[in-house]
Amino acid sequence: MNRPKSQPFYDLQDELRELHDEKGEAYEGSSETYANYRRVAKWKQAIISNSDQLPLIYTLMRNEEKMERAKNLLEGGEPGSESLEDTLKDLAIIPAIGLLLYREKPAPNIQYNCNCNGTLGGVGDSHSPSVCSGNQISLDSKNQ
Repeated sequence: MNRPKSQPFYDLQDELRELHDEKGEAYEGSSETYANYRRVAKWKQAIISNSDQLPLIYTLMRNEEKMERAKNLLEGGEPGSESLEDTLKDLAIIPAIGLLLYREKPAPNIQYNCNCNGTLGGVGDSHSPSVCSGNQISLDSKNQ
């Protein structure tokens, strides 16, 4: 079914599909589908061990994504809306932002709420995720 009054919506879907394909080729290259999103898993321990440095970790993750994009472009991938030069500029800017974030004070008052009924006392027990026996850690930021 194709409703004429919904044509702007269909046009938007086509536009999003094209952008998705373009970005997917640029950032995934020949890797598995959504590889650029799955990459976050390898940062799990850094995130858990350094939760006060989440902005810095994010810049490192973004830099890794840009490195993969540069590699894909050098291997013949289509640049789409972001040229290799643009990507190289990002690779100069993102680490500088990371350094500035690193120099800032850590995020204040981060508390870990464990809901795993683990070895440290059960639901609501506050402790570092590095000693938690479960996988259900949530971060609460107080006084921000």
